[in-house]
Amino acid sequence: MLSKEELILLHHYLKEGLTKTTIATRLGISRRTVHRYVTTGKAEPQYGPRQSKVSKLDPYQKYLRGRVLAYPELSGARLLQELRALGYTGGYTILKDYLRTLRPKLPIPIEQRFEVEPGHQAQVDFATFKTPFGTVLALLVVLSWPRTLWVRFAFHQDQLTLLNGLHQAFTYFGGVPHTMLFDRMRTVVAGSAEDGRAVFNEELLRFAAHYSFQPVACRPYRAKTKAYASDCTS
Repeated sequence: MLSKEELILLHHYLKEGLTKTTIATRLGISRRTVHRYVTTGKAEPQYGPRQSKVSKLDPYQKYLRGRVLAYPELSGARLLQELRALGYTGGYTILKDYLRTLRPKLPIPIEQRFEVEPGHQAQVDFATFKTPFGTVLALLVVLSWPRTLWVRFAFHQDQLTLLNGLHQAFTYFGGVPHTMLFDRMRTVVAGSAEDGRAVFNEELLRFAAHYSFQPVACRPYRAKTKAYASDCTS
């Protein structure tokens, strides 16, 4: 958009009879801008305010605000059913978008870390590592208090590899922790009880009884929270 000074100069040059091309060159603007001013008296196109688009959801916004304020846990599907009964003919997407503006953002929950005493617990897991010659497996055993790590690479992820690795880890640590925390790997857990607690397989239980440790398993799909006691069951 031209400044006030540029508009004054443009008007002056036109009175002087300069060509549109010359005026455009002197002002550093396009010839089309000069032509527009000569034709309409305006150097730039003028746009009026856009009319706000009426949404099918507009008549129901007050109702939605009241419902969400009273019952924040109401789902979008439930509210859509209620609006349909009231005559709403719009879609579900615009309803979800509007509900996002109404619902308060929930704070990120802070999980309480489970701190342990020396010798109380170790964590066990298999991991995969990519190497120049392919992907290899590794059995990891970590003492929870000092975070001392024992690692052995292996070709298999079976029960023999697990139990033999635990025996070697106990020898390396010079003792056996009171509890051993596992993911719900098949070599450890045979299934789940009705209350969600892990059912350990018999071979693992015999091994645990021999070395006098208590096996503990994380809840399904919660492996990342191994360090939090609330997500583990014995």
